Amino acid sequence: MDDFSLEQREAWKILEIGPIYHDKFAEAVDLPAADSIQVSDVRVVAKEVISTNSMHLAPVPTAIAGSWLELKQQVSECTQCALSQSRTQIVFAGGAQHAPLMIIGEAPGEEEDRSGEPFVGQAGKLLASMLKAIGLDRERDVLLLNSLKCRPPANRNPSPEEMAACKPFLHQQIELAQPRLILLTGKFAALAILGKDEPLLSMRGQTFEFATQTGLKIPVMVTYHPAYYLRRLTEKSKAWTDLLAVKHYLAKTKNLTQSV
Repeated sequence: MDDFSLEQREAWKILEIGPIYHDKFAEAVDLPAADSIQVSDVRVVAKEVISTNSMHLAPVPTAIAGSWLELKQQVSECTQCALSQSRTQIVFAGGAQHAPLMIIGEAPGEEEDRSGEPFVGQAGKLLASMLKAIGLDRERDVLLLNSLKCRPPANRNPSPEEMAACKPFLHQQIELAQPRLILLTGKFAALAILGKDEPLLSMRGQTFEFATQTGLKIPVMVTYHPAYYLRRLTEKSKAWTDLLAVKHYLAKTKNLTQSV
């Protein structure tokens, strides 16, 4: 445990978790061997932990943006569903565009609609602490997105029509950002990226694959939304297990890409 800093240990106190879960994770999770990770165009895919039927191919967007700013403009002008009439503003992205880790949440809440930033409020603070616990800064090392760019009224679940309207924008963000790893938080994030309407419990601990229209294949992991842990504090050990999988993958792939 000597590789963890005092700052990270303080983050554990906030999360009410600790290194006791490190050994448990090492026994429970079957991580890929170093030679099972292939490097192509400085992008990596842990092929041996991906089943052939777990890959989800992005649909062709109706209008492909050439830049991040152009895409943001397209989203701000979108009127494809009724949420464009009730939103305060779009919630486009947070963090760093070309970060190695992309975290995708569900639909914006009231605070996000007001600020225009994803993952704010208490859930956002918890996420920042979770990231700090594995040595990541949410503004520098992570790109934060939501599945929907507009808030559904009264924080209700998004409709299939609203999900379909936002999906091309979300997929274009992945295409432009090209992260090394995508972490999905919540049911609707998994539905938007993997097309899977399954319990999160059954998807945790697996590595899926997202294939963009340009042929980029990006590993995908699934976990609960930080808001879930605020409601169920005793479940935070699951967050720690998933975070260690993220930490392990990013560390291993960073070493591989640096050697190319």
